[in-house]
Amino acid sequence: AGYAYVNIPWVNDKQWHPYSLFEDPSDPRIQQMFLMKVGDWTGDVHKALTRDTKRPCWIKGPFPSPYSHAGKYDNQILVASGIGITPALAAINAFKSQRRINLIWACRDPEMLEFFLNQMYLEHDGWNLIFYTGKRPLKEEIEEKQTNIRIIKGRPDLASVIPNIIYGIESGEGLPEKY
Repeated sequence: AGYAYVNIPWVNDKQWHPYSLFEDPSDPRIQQMFLMKVGDWTGDVHKALTRDTKRPCWIKGPFPSPYSHAGKYDNQILVASGIGITPALAAINAFKSQRRINLIWACRDPEMLEFFLNQMYLEHDGWNLIFYTGKRPLKEEIEEKQTNIRIIKGRPDLASVIPNIIYGIESGEGLPEKY
């Protein structure tokens, strides 16, 4: 995993955009890239890809993930926001059987949240605190997940959340009571 820069010349030959790579859990030789329609360029890409095409795109990379040193630590706290969840998912996938991995993810897009909850492989020992900052209500079945995933409405206070996770790890007392 890591990230790569993508240029799609038939959309705009001057623009390079960075994208996180996510390792396919069923085949680590395959890297995936998630592209969400959020602006003019990604809107143009989505529109162009509504029909089959065999036109080229250019990729620079891959470059190391910000989590590339995660394997050196027994306990990890990964912090991500929005689409930045993809390198965190790759680290979770790579180390979940060997390390305690805790995730703090802030997300405002309900479709992105639902999509990644269906793609996540979070059956590990860590805590997964998802801070939903969007305005639209989430589906009931997402809010009622009774797993190691907690969806909290509002922005995370990292100065409070991170020490509570550390305390929980050291004391073995579970999720921070405040959240």
